[in-house]
Amino acid sequence: MKRPKCSDISEELWPPQGATEEDLEVYRLTRQENIITDTDFISLYEIHKNKGIIKKELLSDDKYYALSVYDDIDDAKGTMRKFPHKFKSICEGRTIADEGCVRSTPSASCVSHRSWWLYEEANPVKDFTIVGENHE
Repeated sequence: MKRPKCSDISEELWPPQGATEEDLEVYRLTRQENIITDTDFISLYEIHKNKGIIKKELLSDDKYYALSVYDDIDDAKGTMRKFPHKFKSICEGRTIADEGCVRSTPSASCVSHRSWWLYEEANPVKDFTIVGENHE
């Protein structure tokens, strides 16, 4: 298994149990309208670390170090509607097997949710584009 992009993940959590390297078409939420940046591809742990608000109760949850992606655009849209102050657009792209591993992590409201752990040298921005207004 390759090294994780989020180097703070504990050895006990790496590699993530049940995660596999797959090429999948997925959707990811962005923080700016109609723009995709590298910061759209960092984990919640890294966001919290940058703000100085690490959630200690989540440190033993491997999903804290992953990115959220969706197989179904409707789940991505639903999450964006729930958190309009955080998310402004949806991008679509691929999880590249050489760049990370994924695991299905559904919830009652997002059955197509997956957690995606990037590898150290991953650069997913190049594999994603903003979804147009009429995308179904």
